[in-house]
Amino acid sequence: MFTIETGEIKPFEFSVDGKEYSVPMFGDLGYQTMREFVTFSKDAAGTDVIWWFLENVFEKYAPGCSENLTANNVAQLVEAYSEASNLGE
Repeated sequence: MFTIETGEIKPFEFSVDGKEYSVPMFGDLGYQTMREFVTFSKDAAGTDVIWWFLENVFEKYAPGCSENLTANNVAQLVEAYSEASNLGE
């Protein structure tokens, strides 16, 4: 019998202006979130994907984390998240 053990979710931890936040790593996102991402990203440009992540991952799991961020801050945050999640390799 094939058995799946759901393990501990690995967080991506970050801080904004001294306040600490965490969101699940890409591989630990829930099925529904991943399904929405795949559907959205089929025809999306790179910057659209960044904003999708901000709204649907960062604000979902770490509400308020983006309130004072600039566009450059958002790009840096998503890049760090991508690297920590081993995306693009």
